[in-house]
Amino acid sequence: MEAKPQEQYPSANLSFQVILHEYELECNRTSIIDSKTGIIITLAAAYLVIVLKEFDFLKYLQLPVNTVSTALMPLLLVFLNGGAIVLAVLSLLFLLIAVMPRDYQFLNYDDLLEKELLTEKPDIISVLILQNYIEIIYQNKGVNDKRAVYYRTGLLLLFASIVALFSYKLLTNLL
Repeated sequence: MEAKPQEQYPSANLSFQVILHEYELECNRTSIIDSKTGIIITLAAAYLVIVLKEFDFLKYLQLPVNTVSTALMPLLLVFLNGGAIVLAVLSLLFLLIAVMPRDYQFLNYDDLLEKELLTEKPDIISVLILQNYIEIIYQNKGVNDKRAVYYRTGLLLLFASIVALFSYKLLTNLL
């Protein structure tokens, strides 16, 4: 009976499976960010139309001004409604930046076809692929982290705009 040749990296296959799983998770994260952002962009665009319909600052500038406090109310209403518009537009811009195409790294399969590598043991090839995947995961994670920041910022701006519009509507109902 012939002895099995000793592997140089016996745990390479296990490590390869773990790293490959992490790579797939990061690829899925890309899809999740795209899906969430696409939904919020649609809602933000519809919301922006609603906010723009509410903007009638001439109406509030024509309110009678007898005292300083009555002069502040129209300015506050214009500020709240204008702020809601600006925040909604900024939100939409951040969300659009979040879904813009990015440069993701992928495994270069051509490197695996070099003649020197084709004669190596599978565990050595696994280690080389692992090293490439680890670099790819870190680079793609950095790209996704930046996209997530744009997404969250766009979402926060949208919420701030909703608060401004809600305050505006509340004050206009008091008049």
